[in-house]
Amino acid sequence: METLFYLSLALNLLLLGTIVGFVVSKNITPKTQKTASNKPVLTEPTSVQQEQPVQKRQPVIVNPELYHLAYQCEKQLPEGFKNRIKILVETEYPEYAAILQVDDIKISIRRNERNQSVFSAQTPLDAINIARFGYETTGRYVPVPDELKKILAMKDAVNVYLRALNLEEISENDEFWCVHTEAGCRETGWKALGWSAETAHKIFKNDFHLYKGDGQLQHCRDGQNAKVFVLLKGWEHLFTQV
Repeated sequence: METLFYLSLALNLLLLGTIVGFVVSKNITPKTQKTASNKPVLTEPTSVQQEQPVQKRQPVIVNPELYHLAYQCEKQLPEGFKNRIKILVETEYPEYAAILQVDDIKISIRRNERNQSVFSAQTPLDAINIARFGYETTGRYVPVPDELKKILAMKDAVNVYLRALNLEEISENDEFWCVHTEAGCRETGWKALGWSAETAHKIFKNDFHLYKGDGQLQHCRDGQNAKVFVLLKGWEHLFTQV
């Protein structure tokens, strides 16, 4: 009997120890709280996510020398002409000025590995050939009267850039070749013309006129020596602002 008494006492003590251990271990478990979605979240997060400062993207200057030149030219312009003239370079060759953009008109100023602002032509076919065999296999275009009007209206501002680039300036006494058609009124792209200067001449020879500095249009005369601007239309993805 005495043996059974001690055995029963030992079992009761063992059971009591197990219960006490369970209660203690439950009390030291981290407390949790319920969120609005009823998911348990630790009251003390194990890590704190640091907020990263947002870095502003700086503009890329593709040609510091031309950027400085353009900046100095811009400072010389009257208020009404600021931010209207830009120098563009070919993306793959940013060391050379390639385009002088006047509002939305892009004057091509590079050919045969050198810069040139205006060309000379004695006949419409001369002007067409100058445009057709443009820069690095890309065609150029002879301006229409409205485009020449915009360029000459900003002559003094444009000359600031041409002078800084050591290029021929525009004179009010100059006469310029133009194609007297409304831009976009017919298919005039070189692809539509089969890249043929002869085809372009056949279609447009009677549309060629001389544009004078005072805005007058004259029919061309044989052997008439006049200036030619050639414009970039299309191929814009090849160029970027300095």
